[in-house]
Amino acid sequence: MNLSKTISSSFLLATVVLGAACGGAATPAPETPADAPAAAAEPAAEPAAPSTPAPEAAPTAKAPAAEAPKPAADVVAPLTKPASTYQIAGKSLSEIEQPDLREAFKASPWKTVDGTNSYFVEGVYEAHTFDVENGAKKARVRLVRPTKKPEKSNIANLTARSLIDGDAAKEHGMDEFKGAAIGVVADEPADVILAIALEKGTEKDAKAALATVLPAAGKAKK
Repeated sequence: MNLSKTISSSFLLATVVLGAACGGAATPAPETPADAPAAAAEPAAEPAAPSTPAPEAAPTAKAPAAEAPKPAADVVAPLTKPASTYQIAGKSLSEIEQPDLREAFKASPWKTVDGTNSYFVEGVYEAHTFDVENGAKKARVRLVRPTKKPEKSNIANLTARSLIDGDAAKEHGMDEFKGAAIGVVADEPADVILAIALEKGTEKDAKAALATVLPAAGKAKK
């Protein structure tokens, strides 16, 4: 038996086995450290800005409703009368405005008391009232005439005179002429009355007071 050949074969076999053991093993993957920090999460996306609402349309203004016509029973026709022939400051008593009438009295001995004037409509008539004074003497003036804008009235037997010292005047709480010394100028065709009531005095005194702005004969005082 050749001993040297047997040793050589054994040595070669051992070398092959050892090489296979050393070179054939898989290289292990590197370990990840246990305390390695986790990857930081990406910040969440910001919410979208809310959309701006469209402006509301402005409401359309509605045209005012037409006034319903009054029932025929409530429509009062104005009186058809000629203009008064009595004039003060060149103006008919049917047309003169109350401020002009008060100014006419200021130019007379009977001075108008400012802040005492009033006005009202009753049926087909209008009444203008104001106070005057002459020194210590006091009086009240009232002009009644047909109105251009009449209203429905519940007063029976309404006349221009009833608004001087009758029930119509009392209805308005203005019956101070009743029983007083009164001077009256009446234009019957025009249905116009101008009256003055004295606080103290006689009917003769009242007529004289009224004649300072309007002569009793009805001639125009300008």
